[in-house]
Amino acid sequence: MNSGIFKSAVGKDLVVGLLISMLSLSSYIGFSQEDSWNVDSLYHEINVSTDSALVDVYTKIASYYGGIEDSVVLYTDLAYALANEIGFEHGKANSLIIKGGMYHLSGNNDIALELYNQALDIYLKLGNDRLVGECLNSMGMSLVAESRYGEALRAYNRVSEFSDSSQIAKSYKNIGILISDTGDPSQAMEYFLKSIDISKRHNNEREVAFNYLGMAIVTITQNDLDRAFEYFNKARVIYEKLGNRLGIANCHNNIGLIYLNQGEYNKSINEYKASLEIYERLNINHGKAVVNMNIGKTLFELGDYLAAEEYYLKAKGISDLMNNKNLESNVLEFGAQVLYEKGELQASLSLLERGLQLAKELNHWGQMVDISADLVEIYRKEGAYKKALEYKDLFTNSKDSLMSVEESKEIERLNFSHDLSNIENELALQKTEVALLEKEQQNARLIYGLIIAGSALLIVFAGFSFFRQRKINRIQKRAMESEKAYMKISLEQEKLKRNQLNEVIVYKNKQLTDLAIHITEKNDLLERFKENIKSVKKSVQGKKVTGLLQDMLVNISQDIDMNKERLEFYKEIEDLNQTFLYTMSKKYPALSDRELKLAALLRVNLATKRIAVLMGLSPISVDIYRHNLRKKIGLEKGISLYDFFNKLED
Repeated sequence: MNSGIFKSAVGKDLVVGLLISMLSLSSYIGFSQEDSWNVDSLYHEINVSTDSALVDVYTKIASYYGGIEDSVVLYTDLAYALANEIGFEHGKANSLIIKGGMYHLSGNNDIALELYNQALDIYLKLGNDRLVGECLNSMGMSLVAESRYGEALRAYNRVSEFSDSSQIAKSYKNIGILISDTGDPSQAMEYFLKSIDISKRHNNEREVAFNYLGMAIVTITQNDLDRAFEYFNKARVIYEKLGNRLGIANCHNNIGLIYLNQGEYNKSINEYKASLEIYERLNINHGKAVVNMNIGKTLFELGDYLAAEEYYLKAKGISDLMNNKNLESNVLEFGAQVLYEKGELQASLSLLERGLQLAKELNHWGQMVDISADLVEIYRKEGAYKKALEYKDLFTNSKDSLMSVEESKEIERLNFSHDLSNIENELALQKTEVALLEKEQQNARLIYGLIIAGSALLIVFAGFSFFRQRKINRIQKRAMESEKAYMKISLEQEKLKRNQLNEVIVYKNKQLTDLAIHITEKNDLLERFKENIKSVKKSVQGKKVTGLLQDMLVNISQDIDMNKERLEFYKEIEDLNQTFLYTMSKKYPALSDRELKLAALLRVNLATKRIAVLMGLSPISVDIYRHNLRKKIGLEKGISLYDFFNKLED
């Protein structure tokens, strides 16, 4: 059906990723927008509203524009400025939440979290439990997007400190989504069911539907598409009953993704078009862009590249309007895929280059891996091996960086599992304590009745108090033993965490050693080329030939002297050894920058020859610097610099 250079649009990872994205979209838009008003009526209200009512109009208009950054920023700033002027604290917090939601959708979660924190402070002062919970749930979603799972869990858990049941139900749903990505799917289902139970008791059908969406995501990760289809349909039935068109659109899109994964392309397109019609009516730009791209991907799988291009251009137009770099990067990669199959090589390469630039700006290593792999395959197939090799290096470096990110995420997942276990244990302990207190109250009431019955029973009361005190002592003893056991587990978890971090450091050291070997071997090879060219130059005649050979010698010499790779290497060394270099500079202030560099290189156990090449010195000069270094730090004979430096931080 296609050339096979680009990865297929069909796949479980793609489906799950877009499902989660759309679920987040629904949560954000649901906070602020439904079908009860339209933008024309809102613009009219600007002219007739005053004070707090005008603040609300501005925030509603900002919500209407969803992911269009300029418009959202304009109207939330107007709302905040007016609310601040008239002392309308609630309006200030609402404008911050809506602006934060826009930045969350565009992938700028650091900014979103800063705005959410400002809003949270205001809601706490106002004592509005529902909006405090709403804010904490929003913060959790942004923390999850940043892979800060432990912090997200703590944000969701804080919601239970406030009495608003709707937000507690939502926090359980969000914990379920978090666990589905980091832990046991069956445990995730338990949290979804908890949320559904609370929501049904309070007739919150909208939240029940959200939970069905989350449960569908979990079943897709288990490759149970039939159950996923069932949950999506349950959610759709609820949304249709509520008249919630945004929810209906979400379900249509997600069911379309399942059909796409099953190869039922026509059914998939029908679901997408039903979803797109609603998003267009509601003017939800993020939804329109994603669904247009989904339709294009389905048409691409059918081999209809002309129609696929039409939907790519629609998605691109919307993403350009939104200024959402993350979305734009994905759209551009898909567009490159379509244009390549149409035979438009240069246009395809141009889109990939732009997509790669955006991925670099976002530090989106996964996207960089995908796009650089596409470029390698295109240039290789087209016979441009030099360019293919250039992007192969980028692919390798991006993949290594992605591995480092994944290792960090794995450590965060371990911490998250530990935090989740602690929180669940704490909740169980709280329930036990409550039960004990209730029992003690019952006993106290009984004792009081006995005292009233007659003074003769005072002896019984004294005996009861004695045995009750002994029981309390036994409970306290068991509590101390439990605390000791908990401390032991905590120490083991800390040890596991340190081992994980040490593994990352070992891996990084290996990367640096490999890079050093690459640099020195390349320079050795170039030096041999120089000697060979000099020999050839002596044996040939003619000014033109000798001139060419001289140019080659100059170019090789310049390449050897170029410090680009060395600078990259030193940056990696400094990043890995920040604490070490700081300690050395404080403890031994007489050390020069070059001696500190030498110390860092010795710490990763590089040979003298490789250090000489990296520092641009002769091996003899390196030995002299090594001798001076030992002298300045007062190191005794018999102790190696490598051992000394690696024990320094311990």
